[in-house]
Amino acid sequence: MWLDKLEIALLIFITSLTLFPLHAEFAGGTGTADDPWQIDTHEHLNNVRNYLGEEHSNKHFILINDIDLSDEFEPGGAYYPDGWIPIGHDDNNNFRSNFDGDGHLITGLKVDAIDGINSGLFGFIQRATIKNLGLEDVWVFGINYIGSLAGKAYYSTITNSYSTGYISGYFFPGNMGGLIGYAYLSDITDCYSINTVNGFVPVGGLVGKADSSSITNCHSESITTGEHSIGNLIGEANSSIIKDSHSSGSVEGRNGGGLIGKADYSTIIACSSESELILINHGGGLVGKLSESSLSDSYYTGNINGFHTLGGLVGLLEESSITSSYSIGDIIGNYKVGGLVGHIRSSSQITDCYSRVNIIRLDGTETSLGGFCGLNAQSEITNSFSTGYVKTSEGENIEGRGFVGAIISGASFFMDNNYFDMESSEQTSSVGAEGRTTEEMTYPYAANTYVYWDFEETWGEDIDFQMNNGYPFLLDVTVPTSTDDIALPGNILSSMNYPNPFNPETTIAFDLPESGNVRLDIYNIRGQKVTTLINKELNAGNHQFIWNGKNQQGNTMPSGVYLYRVDADGGRYTSTRKMLLLK
Repeated sequence: MWLDKLEIALLIFITSLTLFPLHAEFAGGTGTADDPWQIDTHEHLNNVRNYLGEEHSNKHFILINDIDLSDEFEPGGAYYPDGWIPIGHDDNNNFRSNFDGDGHLITGLKVDAIDGINSGLFGFIQRATIKNLGLEDVWVFGINYIGSLAGKAYYSTITNSYSTGYISGYFFPGNMGGLIGYAYLSDITDCYSINTVNGFVPVGGLVGKADSSSITNCHSESITTGEHSIGNLIGEANSSIIKDSHSSGSVEGRNGGGLIGKADYSTIIACSSESELILINHGGGLVGKLSESSLSDSYYTGNINGFHTLGGLVGLLEESSITSSYSIGDIIGNYKVGGLVGHIRSSSQITDCYSRVNIIRLDGTETSLGGFCGLNAQSEITNSFSTGYVKTSEGENIEGRGFVGAIISGASFFMDNNYFDMESSEQTSSVGAEGRTTEEMTYPYAANTYVYWDFEETWGEDIDFQMNNGYPFLLDVTVPTSTDDIALPGNILSSMNYPNPFNPETTIAFDLPESGNVRLDIYNIRGQKVTTLINKELNAGNHQFIWNGKNQQGNTMPSGVYLYRVDADGGRYTSTRKMLLLK
């Protein structure tokens, strides 16, 4: 009799393991794509580390609740006193699964890896997917490969995630980023960082180093400090593509850029920065040093304070190209200082760009300072203009520096169809450009100015002096005037408009994940509101609305670049995209 009862008990136990194998580890689920393991507590989150390596690459996890870890690092807490051990911090046993934050937060994470690498919530992720996750009030320390979400990411995809907090390191920490320390062959999309990041080299507000990776529609509003290759979005980019991304905040150190500290063999498209920069050398509003790379449809608005090789857009440009880009602001430096580029060398090309930057020389008698370029060696500049002045710290004009400050004697270069404003710059002559009065350079543009420029696809005529104070503006460059135009905290909606370019109307479509109030606004290139298309309650699902190219008063808008912004559920879901009206 007792044997029969034992057999029945064993059968029940085995059956329970089959039906409910992991409910002690997770709140539910079976770990498949259709039924992911559910994470509801910090214990469940900690159990993710039990599924590392290639054998668990098909596993799926989902966060079903916000998790506050703050108390767990206090005396008596689960992770006191050592702090959180990164999930998959071992290079040979890393996280290779799929993690969906589902719009939830993990708050109060503390990682203190004084004797190790790969610091973050995850240490090393490989062929992994992480999405829809927010990390707030993080505190992450390490030596190398340090990021709030992951220290190192190989062949991985990170989307719609963000972090806020403090990232730093011991000794000479490197590969530090607000979200990811080092990304290799990875895709990072719709992410942002609002952190204080302090390291050595390279240091990035979002990603420390991006190697053969893509960064798309990302934003950083961080305070980033370090020694070399410091950028408020990416410290160093190598063979990478950076697109539709923005940065603000501040950058301080020896060399770096408002968006990217150093870029090699990379492509930068439709990016911008308004970060404040304090750098010693090789400092650029967008990129500190751009080598064998291309930059287009981008801009910088802000101020730079440094010593030498400073540019409103790029500090040092070598064997690279810049097209359809501009800079606005002020630079204080000593030599090799330019409104757009500080030093151009090694067969670079700049075309269809402008600078509206004022330059102040700190001291000395150096003359390699120019309204557009400080020093040009063996490079080409065409179809560009500048308006800023070049003066000493005492306010005295440094004559003959309206466009290019200096050229290398005997070097081969080509500069044609360039102009500088003699009145706003207070200059009468310059190498590489022809001087014109403000009246000649502003609409309706003198016949001898902007000769052979493309006013159909590249440049726009500022008829009403609203786009660029009457100077020509670039059609393909969007101009959000503040971070209000950038999708910050909240989930980023999937949206698009078609056709694009359009005339006379375009359809704006977006997917709303849940019912709520939705506001759809149209802005011009300067961030000024044109009209509000809708502001009402909508059900979840796909929605489409037509903009007829008119403002709130019913007046037809001129050709140019416009922005539409979808704001749902009080900012919980957002999307900002550009569109081009052509007539």
